[in-house]
Amino acid sequence: MSVEISGFEEFIANEVYVAEDYLGGYWEKHRTNAVLLPKRYRLPDEDRIFGFIRQKAENLGNVRKLSQVRDKNQGRAFDTVERVLLEIPYEMMYSLLNGGEEFRDALGWDLYLPKSGSMEKMDLTFGVLPKRINYQMFTDAAQFHNMLLDDELYKKGMGELWTLSILLTPKGALPSQADVETLLRHRTVESETLWIDDPGYDISELINIIRQVYRAFNLKEKIRKIPDASDYMLEEIAIDILSGFL
Repeated sequence: MSVEISGFEEFIANEVYVAEDYLGGYWEKHRTNAVLLPKRYRLPDEDRIFGFIRQKAENLGNVRKLSQVRDKNQGRAFDTVERVLLEIPYEMMYSLLNGGEEFRDALGWDLYLPKSGSMEKMDLTFGVLPKRINYQMFTDAAQFHNMLLDDELYKKGMGELWTLSILLTPKGALPSQADVETLLRHRTVESETLWIDDPGYDISELINIIRQVYRAFNLKEKIRKIPDASDYMLEEIAIDILSGFL
């Protein structure tokens, strides 16, 4: 059974919620369709992401040319992480194939990755689309997310407005709502509990949405209904790390 969020219509069960003719926040005088995309995943620790990247490198062996992006013998195309690996400096690829210590030392690990043990998070991406966009033709959450990242919409002040990342409790539940609201009222951008990518967020609008989300996902069993995006996030983090070497 899907989870309903007050003020939004469910478009794709537990993944995409839409509020038509949205008039909140920045859009007091402009009719738009608001989109809310919840996502649940485990943030890998340093050992997990390093092992994942190293395994991808070992899968590639010593292949170093993009012209060999399709292995005719195995009949498969290289995935996105492998493609980025083919572009990093040779010495880093060599390090990965021979223990990886130099690669790991060069990384200077980002603080958002736990040292050990994974952390479970829930992300909320919120944005607005102009009425002219027929979202009814979209078939998955990725299409909505890609549209929210459209440069032309961004130039007009639309598209994605913010993504809020909340650390779930060890039991997989949302943390104290009062604590989250207090942090947001103080315009907190980063803490142990949450992270948000837009320091200029509309406080009233964001807290109103948070309240609806907390009412909807008040049980960890309901949070579990959000599809697990851990594998997707593992690849995205790997690509982000490797892109730093390009």
